[in-house]
Formats: sequence, C-alpha cells, structure tokens
Amino acid sequence: MANIYIPRNPDDLTPECLTHILRDAGVIEHGRVTGVSAGGSTDSEGLTGLTTRIRLEYDTRAPRAPVSLIAKCSSAIREMRERPNTQAAYQREVRFYKEIADTVPLRTPRCYHADIDTESGDHIILLEDLYPARGGNRTKGCSREQ
Repeated sequence: MANIYIPRNPDDLTPECLTHILRDAGVIEHGRVTGVSAGGSTDSEGLTGLTTRIRLEYDTRAPRAPVSLIAKCSSAIREMRERPNTQAAYQREVRFYKEIADTVPLRTPRCYHADIDTESGDHIILLEDLYPARGGNRTKGCSREQ
C-alpha cells in the first residue's frame, strides 16, 4: 500500500498539490490554487499527529471550492510514529474517512483527501473546516455549554 507522494506536513501542501487534490475531489474544475498559507488557531502537535488550518487562494473562485481546510498529518516526531498502535490509529482514521464517514448518521466534516503510506508512516487527511467549531480536548474535557 505504498504511495508515490504523501505530504509529510502542511508545508508540503503546495498550490499544485492542492489543485490536484481538489480537482480529484470534484470541487474545482478549471481554476487552480495559487496561494497556500498554513497556521492558525487549530495548530496543535498532539500525542500522535499535527493538525493545522490551511487557507487557500485561487486564480478564479469556484462556488464549491473551500477557502480553508483542516490538515491532519503524522507526528513529526519519529518516536511517536513508532509507538505501538500509532500506525494502526492513522490507518483507522484514513479508512474511516475513505470508507464509512459518509454512512454514519453523525455530521462529519467533508473529507477532500485521505491517504497513508504504511512504509514511511506518513499520512494526510484534508477535511472541511468547520470554523467556528473547535476540536475537543480529551484531557481537559468540556463544559456543558461546549
């Protein structure tokens, strides 16, 4: 299941790469991504991976083209990738978005792209940005209002 190219981190998500991904996802036809900036309030290096907001600019705006995405990548820390069950967790999440997210009754963010290279441990998931919603914190929990 080795892949030719999996972006290792948000900096690898070039305009050319994202144009290809968004064309494959059916959200842009003729236009192309001309600018990419990574970073923002969602940036976090969690226990097993990196999550960041990616803002996009286009040469022409397609109605379904996202202005931002959430990118989830493998941890930059090699030791974290090699911990027991980390690779399996990456594989489960990629498979969830590729195979069953559209079938569950809960609202899930649209997945524009999900892939994994099981040899290197690199994976990428590009999701719909549900701003202003925020991800939960499994160690802090949440309030009733949240």
